[in-house]
Amino acid sequence: MRPRRTVEDATGYPLDPMLRKTPAALCCFVLGLLSLTGGCARASLEIGVTTRAETYFPIADRLDLLTGNPPRCAVIPTIMTSTSAGRGIAADFAIDKAMAEDHRPFTLVPQDKAEVFTVVTNDTVLNRSIEEGRLDTLRSLMSTTQPGNCIEPKFASEIGEILDVEYLFVPQVAAMNTDNAGRFTFAGLTFIRTGWISVEGTLQLWHAPSGRLVWQSTGEGSLTAENVVGISPPTQAALDALFSTLVGDFLTGRSASVVSGKVNAPPSANPTGTTTGSPPSEKVLNTAPPNPESSDS
Repeated sequence: MRPRRTVEDATGYPLDPMLRKTPAALCCFVLGLLSLTGGCARASLEIGVTTRAETYFPIADRLDLLTGNPPRCAVIPTIMTSTSAGRGIAADFAIDKAMAEDHRPFTLVPQDKAEVFTVVTNDTVLNRSIEEGRLDTLRSLMSTTQPGNCIEPKFASEIGEILDVEYLFVPQVAAMNTDNAGRFTFAGLTFIRTGWISVEGTLQLWHAPSGRLVWQSTGEGSLTAENVVGISPPTQAALDALFSTLVGDFLTGRSASVVSGKVNAPPSANPTGTTTGSPPSEKVLNTAPPNPESSDS
């Protein structure tokens, strides 16, 4: 009979067979744990928005102000007060989305979505100011909002005349913070990561001829994203939720809003559910918004 072979360590003593099985058992344990936790960490986006609004002068018909023909109001480009100016483009897109007839998920019941908003959009405001040789006037108007969150009446009146509108919406993003943390780590590697973003913003309505503040709303939007691979929370989705709620505050006359919702689209692939493949000149908006639960007052 052949003698049984034994494995010896560096000291010449035979190794316990159980020790040789430990690495394989450990690998099986880790794979099983990852499978279990991966199932509990489905890709998802959790959205929450809280706002507060005040009206300072009577507004006879808010919907008529947004749907009048010819247009009665315009939205100037977003003012970025204490965060990267480059993110103003994302905020402008969010305002466009909030003003779209088929995307007001936090504000209107389905039968009310047929009304088409005729508000002059921020890109039209910018291009018309350039065409009229009044870009400096627009820049001056935007620069006067700080400090004090108020605009110079002279510039407001001039921009109103250029655009032939009576009211100006002034959106601002006051702060934006992002962070993330590992929820499950092993051997120095992060397998599940949770990221979150918070956005603070305001929306004001000014009467251009008189330079009076008519209405304003301020709020904070937060978004949490979780994925097994680990992703960064999408800034655009947080801004969309915030400004949709701010516009809804104006339209419905709410004094405060508390909104929460969940987006089930895979965030790593398409966090906002945006349609792709459209012509460059066409503005593509999400026509299938989430169905959040809201509590308005």
